Amino acid sequence: MCAKNALTGKISTDFKPKFAAAISVVALLVTGCVSTPPPPPSVDEVQAYSVTQLKQAIRAERLAQTCIAVSKDKNSDTQKLYRQWQTLEWPVVVGADAHYRSTLSGKTLAFEGQTLSMEALRLYADEVERSNANFNYLARIKTDPSRLCLRKMQETLTATDAPDNIRNALKALGEKHPQPPVPGDRIPSLAGNFTIDAKTGRSHYKVEQATKSMNCTAPKIITFKNQWPSEIYGAFCSDDHQLISCEWGKCKSL
Repeated sequence: MCAKNALTGKISTDFKPKFAAAISVVALLVTGCVSTPPPPPSVDEVQAYSVTQLKQAIRAERLAQTCIAVSKDKNSDTQKLYRQWQTLEWPVVVGADAHYRSTLSGKTLAFEGQTLSMEALRLYADEVERSNANFNYLARIKTDPSRLCLRKMQETLTATDAPDNIRNALKALGEKHPQPPVPGDRIPSLAGNFTIDAKTGRSHYKVEQATKSMNCTAPKIITFKNQWPSEIYGAFCSDDHQLISCEWGKCKSL
């Protein structure tokens, strides 16, 4: 078993190979057989962990950026731990993204040279909003936030766990990813490259009026681009999503 060092994030080996081997030999002599490997994970298990893994990747990336902004140190223990996690876990993240993409087949749209999914945009935007609410207070701390950043990163990176059979299944899926993301790319890959923190633009009221025909009384409206005269919004109900583009105040759903 490997455990992350609480101070540096280094991986430390905490078992004795010779002792473990001896125990294995005794077990074989006693039982006369090896343990049965775990069964393949169900589709529901893979789906649930894929979404959990993607959310963890988003939170970790937002926390890393927040801590760089407040500490100005790109080589802090927090950043080292984050980069180590990327090295170790990125094949699982790629597999999670590959599976998530497959569940959105037929639910994508092409816009400005990107292949997008409104579901992926909503997942990303919601997790960014949640991360901002959880981490933005770090910028208001008057003392050195380094130790707090490290603790928060440790908590974020250890909050997700899965059996080996699910992790191995995701790694196998990742090897078949049509456009595998690399560390630093947006996750999920179908979330595009829109700015999630954009402020409301001039056309927001018109967008509100245009969404009254959607399947909920109060769609969540997110501003993805506010560069007058061009604006882009996403409107989200639980089962109805729209991407809305505005030019000079004239808006249309895509």
